[in-house]
Amino acid sequence: MSIEAYNYSITLKVGDLGAKFVHGRLADRADERFTCFPSVPLIAAEMEKSERTVQRALAYLRERGFISDRENFRADGSQTTNRYQLHGPWDEYGGTGVPFPQIVTPRQVRQEMWAQAPAEGSFRDGTAAAVALIQDEAARQEAVRRAEIARAHAEAIEESKSRRGKKAAEASRKAAQEASRESDGDAPEDVPAGQEGVTDMSPGPTTPVSPPPVTPVSPLEPSAPSHSGDDVFPDGRRPSDGGVRARVGSGSAASGKTKPSPLKQRYSREQWAQIRTVMAGFPAELEVPWIEVVADGIVKALAEDTPQHRTATQLAERIAWRWDVHGWALRLASGEVIRKPVGVALDLIREYGRDDKWGCPNPRCENGTDVDDGTPCNVCPERLAARQTAREHERTQDGQEPPARSVEGQATPVPVPRRQVDPMQNCDRCDHAFRAPEPGVCKDCRAEGAEQLQQPAFAPF
Repeated sequence: MSIEAYNYSITLKVGDLGAKFVHGRLADRADERFTCFPSVPLIAAEMEKSERTVQRALAYLRERGFISDRENFRADGSQTTNRYQLHGPWDEYGGTGVPFPQIVTPRQVRQEMWAQAPAEGSFRDGTAAAVALIQDEAARQEAVRRAEIARAHAEAIEESKSRRGKKAAEASRKAAQEASRESDGDAPEDVPAGQEGVTDMSPGPTTPVSPPPVTPVSPLEPSAPSHSGDDVFPDGRRPSDGGVRARVGSGSAASGKTKPSPLKQRYSREQWAQIRTVMAGFPAELEVPWIEVVADGIVKALAEDTPQHRTATQLAERIAWRWDVHGWALRLASGEVIRKPVGVALDLIREYGRDDKWGCPNPRCENGTDVDDGTPCNVCPERLAARQTAREHERTQDGQEPPARSVEGQATPVPVPRRQVDPMQNCDRCDHAFRAPEPGVCKDCRAEGAEQLQQPAFAPF
């Protein structure tokens, strides 16, 4: 690899992207004589192009004098790869003496720009130097007149600003005098009672009003105005829905003109009251978040247009029953971490189907009891009997004996025989303990002996 040829190839302006790449590959393989002999298929593989594309790039470089090539032949007369000669300053550009064009980097452009002397312009119109350089007397007088007009205009602007400042200072001084007069009790005679010290620039009368108590609400609960239609301040003013009180009640620091999010407009006030009741029924240790999925599940369970609907109180009772009976409380007490509280919450409130273990075809059944009148469900005994029959059928197909039944028709538990456990033995070889009906050799020693028997025996010489 020739570092000189490779660096020169980078700065060379070839004019064609493919030819520039091929020239760089030739320079990367050049020797001390700036020659190389890579094959066309090799360059095509590196270029990820066809061999014909590489041949066109080589022809492009030959036509513009960047390279020269010559054929090579083996001893048997067969042709091998060509040898390519790179031209540059080392051979006076192929003997022509004309340098090849090179690229111009941004750094070179900046250096050329900085090397140029800055071009100075004329003086700004109206300045003293610009007026002094005017040769024509009439033009000079006109320039002086314009400069005086501009100066007078600037002075008028400064005087106007000063007058406005003086007026503001005078108004502040008068307000301070009126305030001090009011504090001393010397109110003017022509001022009505209660209006002492009030000027045109003083703010209107204010009445201290204590803010209403703020009730924490859930992130999903829609905000409501914190006042009723009859709320009136002592001075006759009514609070605004978009003011500070409404923003405090909603827990938002945004402007009163901010529209509520579409999520807060999904449910009515009655639905939100029911959602809060059900959310309060979840165990505190479950830490159910206030998110859209949980709220939708609660509203779906409370829908009155379905036969499976429940009230908020009944749904809270369902949550408490399933939390204890289904083993969630025991699992949490044993130290298990519930990683998906949202999934557990949806399982506690959802309506079980017929294929579920706890599901009942009766839509008004809740844990074996009718939620309307509190009587036992008349469908659950049939469901449990059918489930028991299905289990016995599955055991019969698997070759297991069905459980014995008593006179009343209920299944009685069948005692399961305990598996005979072998006593502990000590290995005769390694003295390790293992279970076996009789003393002997352990499993590892038997495997090691089998491997030794499989190895071929060598005959002595």
